[in-house]
Amino acid sequence: ADCPLFDCGVLFVMTTCDIPDELITAFKQFKKSRKTKRAFIIKVNMEELIVEEECVVEDIEDIAEFAEEELPESAPRFIVYSGEYTHRDGRKSYPMLFIYYSPPTTIALNTLYVSTKSRLTDKMQMMKICMVRDIDDFTEEWLQGELGPKV
Repeated sequence: ADCPLFDCGVLFVMTTCDIPDELITAFKQFKKSRKTKRAFIIKVNMEELIVEEECVVEDIEDIAEFAEEELPESAPRFIVYSGEYTHRDGRKSYPMLFIYYSPPTTIALNTLYVSTKSRLTDKMQMMKICMVRDIDDFTEEWLQGELGPKV
């Protein structure tokens, strides 16, 4: 055929990861606790092609410090951050933010994360979704901007 991909012997297949019920159950437990300043970190298991809970981090006082200590420099992660936002009139809200952390990595790994993200956010019923490429972008100012209402 005339397809250059076929002639090169390369075939691109969009692969996506399974989202086990256990992960959604663990997330619901995380959400139910109603605690703030904590993160539910999810990673892709490349061998089994599933997404799985990596850990829950409690009592996050500094988002930059959290990113430095908990996130790998060259592997993506999905993070659900349970935050607190103070509105201009003094009211407080407690939004959850889905963060797709995507540092430079292999095309294969990045493709797995990208192809899984929207199915995962749908299953988790996440409304606030953002992406961060550089670990240095995790700042308190950035976080408050993402947690607050979009104008």
